[in-house]
Amino acid sequence: MRRELERLLRKQATAASERVRWHVLHLENAADVLARDASRGRWQWLTSDVTGRLFVYTAWAAASLGLMTSAALPTMRFQVPAIALAVVVVIAAATVEVTFRRQRWVRRTVADEVHTQVQRIEDRV
Repeated sequence: MRRELERLLRKQATAASERVRWHVLHLENAADVLARDASRGRWQWLTSDVTGRLFVYTAWAAASLGLMTSAALPTMRFQVPAIALAVVVVIAAATVEVTFRRQRWVRRTVADEVHTQVQRIEDRV
């Protein structure tokens, strides 16, 4: 979107104003979609954008719990799997939270930037 905005700013003087308005409208719609995506909740973002990562984390947690349970069986120390599961869950939750906040920040920043640039273009046209 940023490249398209820069291209529109450069070609604005030579292009027909209708064509510029058409491009600006589409860029504004794309920025609105980004802003709407930035306002989604964690669970909706996780299940729609990063389903592969969610699957990997689930498999990792299951494998870690299974390995720690099998390691604890001879001595019957079930604190080991509980601690391993807690560590896996904390690591996964922290990673998901940081990734969620970063994508939300990036999408809001780009959407705000596009809206600002679109307003500049509309003021010139």
